[in-house]
Amino acid sequence: MFVVFSMLLGCSNTDYAVPSSNEINKYSAPSSNEISKFIEDNNVNVVAVENIEDVISVIIFINKGSAGYFMLYKDGSGTIRDKKVWGELLENSPVYLSGSATNYPFVTILLNEKLIKGASYAEVTFRDGTKVTKKFSKSIGVIVPYGKVINGDMQMENVFIYNNSNSVIYNKALNNGCQIGVSSLR
Repeated sequence: MFVVFSMLLGCSNTDYAVPSSNEINKYSAPSSNEISKFIEDNNVNVVAVENIEDVISVIIFINKGSAGYFMLYKDGSGTIRDKKVWGELLENSPVYLSGSATNYPFVTILLNEKLIKGASYAEVTFRDGTKVTKKFSKSIGVIVPYGKVINGDMQMENVFIYNNSNSVIYNKALNNGCQIGVSSLR
């Protein structure tokens, strides 16, 4: 199955980069109250939220014709910083993939409910062979963190989506760690 993907990169209201792994002690993830306030203040239509390594929080969102994610973190002074990455949602694309390959790698997966039905969980294989599985629960989207802080980058290689019978209902293999649909923000 081939996915047509359109990605527009954009940044939100700050010029701050996501903290690097050697700066981990200077930054922290916002609290649930701070995330709620950010969501309310920015009128975000939330699909999923995930705290990664207690340093960043990722929010998948969907709006008319576009989807993406915010990465939030608090700098050393306690100020919340954010980066926004978004792309166009194409009606014929069954899955919208995005994420970050640097420092705190993760993949965001957003399903097109018209084309993908009965999804139970996703499995992402990263370039080093690490496989991470995440259940969809009640949401059409999941955030799949790599699970380790890294220096450099860790690209995804494969994404599989399974139904309740453990049958593959979608797969995307990326040749040579290609970053189609994955952003790499520093």
